[in-house]
Amino acid sequence: MKKRILVIVNSPLFVVQHIRPILDVLSRTREVFVVTNCKTSYRIKVSSVRYIHSPIARSPALLDFLCLLHVCFIRVLLRPEISLSFTPKGGLFNALTAWLPGKTIHYFTGQRWITFTGFKRRFYIFLDRIIVGLCRLVLCDSFSQSSYLSSVLSCAPPLVILNGSISGVDCRKFTPSSIASVSELMILLDKYTPLIKRISHDFEIGFRDVNDIGVIFAFIGRIHPDKGINELVEAFAVHSLRYSSSVLLVVGPWEFDCDIQAHPISSLPNCVVLPFVSDIVQVYRSIDCLLLPSYREGFGSVVIEAAACRKPSIVTRIPGLTDFVEHNVNGLFIEPRSSSAIVDSLDFFAHAPGLLVEFGRAARAKALSHYSSEIVCNEFSDLIEAV
Repeated sequence: MKKRILVIVNSPLFVVQHIRPILDVLSRTREVFVVTNCKTSYRIKVSSVRYIHSPIARSPALLDFLCLLHVCFIRVLLRPEISLSFTPKGGLFNALTAWLPGKTIHYFTGQRWITFTGFKRRFYIFLDRIIVGLCRLVLCDSFSQSSYLSSVLSCAPPLVILNGSISGVDCRKFTPSSIASVSELMILLDKYTPLIKRISHDFEIGFRDVNDIGVIFAFIGRIHPDKGINELVEAFAVHSLRYSSSVLLVVGPWEFDCDIQAHPISSLPNCVVLPFVSDIVQVYRSIDCLLLPSYREGFGSVVIEAAACRKPSIVTRIPGLTDFVEHNVNGLFIEPRSSSAIVDSLDFFAHAPGLLVEFGRAARAKALSHYSSEIVCNEFSDLIEAV
């Protein structure tokens, strides 16, 4: 009989974007059960993994206590050898049920409390200290995050696997395009135009000739204020006045309180907003440069995915993102919450587009040599086997 592993994660999007390769590797030799909120539009199925639905919400909710009891019941019923968690709430549920069957392991991938202040910040830090105190093993997806957590939580640095990242990048899947990014963009827009129009009725790229299109920038991830979206929109509006040929592609689930039509992003020139799409490689091939102006991040998987497709990145200088990006080598650092810093970085590449190729080559070389998904996931599998 195969050993059982229970995986607890509150966000199904997290499964799709970050840990599917890990689940594939773990399920080769073990029975893997994933507890998450399955009632979403995200296709999270891995054929060899069993999913257990629990209505876990990303934010605090009245159902949280019932979900905790549900996790207790599942651990008693399945009696897993290992109970592994990702995401903050998944980690808390895992830690609070550590007295039940299964060695308890949590994987930190970013901290919500970084943007909080006062009592709220202290409370969420206290919850992370509970996770650290009750779990048998604590891991982290980057060395900068590990050092930061150690200093704030007053604990030993969480373990980092190899060079960092949760599951690395599949360098056979994420590959450069054989045609120009602008041609890939036209294919992408043609494929998703009906969907784009449903989101933004005023959708229009104002170019009669594709040769008139300049640098194609993109944000990929949750479209949320903590991701620096407001600063990005403000910055691109200014940048467009100087470089009217630039294009901004924004891809991900909309998580603002207001409707997209009520947000300034809807009036940005040459900006296309897409929801999360399954063919994410096509998106990377359609762009020249990735933008990630986040206030907080884990390792930043999108950065190494873009790098594998030979695309450089513009990222904020925060724990998690400083592990892969090297300033003026394979990308640029900007200060968080600074629209002027974003403007300068956009202008930098628009003025010298040749550097996109140079930086992109350096980014892909580093992704291939340090972050192979197969190597990272197998190392992770061997590590938890030895716990």
